[in-house]
Amino acid sequence: MDVEQATVSRFWANETQVRWSAETRNIALLVVLTVLAAVFSCVHIYSKHLNGPPIRSDGFGYYAYLPSVFIDHSLELSSALKNMPEGATSYAVGINPVNGTGRNFNKYAVGTALLQSPFFLSAHVLAGVAGEPQTGYSRFYQIANTVSAISYLCIGMIFLFYALRSSYSAGVSLVTVALSVFGTNVFHYATYDASFSHVYQFALTSILLYLLMTARRSGARPRRGWVVAVGVVTGLIALTRMTNAPFALLTIAFFVERWSKDRDLKAFVADGLLAGACVLLVLFPQLLYWKHLTGHWLVNAYTVVGEDAKFFWTHPALLDFLFSIRKGALLWTPLLILGVIGLPALARRQGMLGWAMILVLALHVYICASWYCWPFGGSFGSRPMVDVMPIFAISAAMIVNQLATPRRVAMLTCLVAALVLLNWALMYSYWHGFIPFDETDLATLLKLPARLRAEF
Repeated sequence: MDVEQATVSRFWANETQVRWSAETRNIALLVVLTVLAAVFSCVHIYSKHLNGPPIRSDGFGYYAYLPSVFIDHSLELSSALKNMPEGATSYAVGINPVNGTGRNFNKYAVGTALLQSPFFLSAHVLAGVAGEPQTGYSRFYQIANTVSAISYLCIGMIFLFYALRSSYSAGVSLVTVALSVFGTNVFHYATYDASFSHVYQFALTSILLYLLMTARRSGARPRRGWVVAVGVVTGLIALTRMTNAPFALLTIAFFVERWSKDRDLKAFVADGLLAGACVLLVLFPQLLYWKHLTGHWLVNAYTVVGEDAKFFWTHPALLDFLFSIRKGALLWTPLLILGVIGLPALARRQGMLGWAMILVLALHVYICASWYCWPFGGSFGSRPMVDVMPIFAISAAMIVNQLATPRRVAMLTCLVAALVLLNWALMYSYWHGFIPFDETDLATLLKLPARLRAEF
């Protein structure tokens, strides 16, 4: 009997290894193709001068902490103000004096800079070796900033794939990841607008979903290291974009569901306190920065610099945010519709965690639609939806799974091709100025087929 059990164990170990190796090769191939597409796109964008320097606009503000800390050794943002892109103002990049004190204040959260820091430091060393100015904004730094975004895109893809694998086949997971990147505006925010925070949020959300979904499937009590990891990632999500703090509901839902099953109150409290402590520890640099410059631990960073930026909680622009030609999320990224259709099945399949995902999506849409600038300025599509794209991917995978049958594979192939081609046609048009940064109207969209035919 022992020999038979050993033989069976070896068989399943070999089967698992073969399957794991095949899955690894497939996702690795998709990542490599994504990197090649991203590099080609960046060469196209910057060789044809379709965009300004990679570090620009909102991304300039997110990045500004790095040269200030590592080069200036202060928080006065001197290097940032000296190296602003041509024609830009400090107001445009989010740096303004604090009302009453005159000290320079960065309205953007520090999380993106923290995630970019390894790439910044590498560029700083290379610039010194090459004899280039170590200003934080020369060639090596610009390239490193884009490499950073592409790297986090790849990290997000890998973790999203394995999050999906906790519930779906390798094929369904791979197709869903490919759709999430190439059929949406995610790819755009790792290339054209790589310095923005959104691709970093995509990666963090994917990591959090992986940690929660795989632990939920295992059924075992999470180890202390896992709890720390979940707390750190949850904190980083808020540290990167403070309006994404409700993503913590995913973590809370996991712990509550876990407690409802094992009724181990002591473990529930211990894990909750440890995760909460990690969240606060991660957020502390941001709170300390606010306290240092304003005297307050919690502030509205936009009003600190004198902007009349606020939320209209009682009058959210929900219809415009979701359906408008200008920036409607569902219009510009039809893949999200698949995610919406899959939401009921998501709740059934993922239990309390699934309901938390739905709640986070609803809150995210409500918060973004309530913002005074619901189009979020110059952007391709609805850029804040990149932050929740991994959640939509988990939901959309339900539909992909239903279509991944021999009888429906042709339909799935056509759907994938249509979504990817539509997205790339719109993205190419945006890059080349056929679509304006904002205020897109129906007349502009109707002219696109003719303009694209003339282009090719």
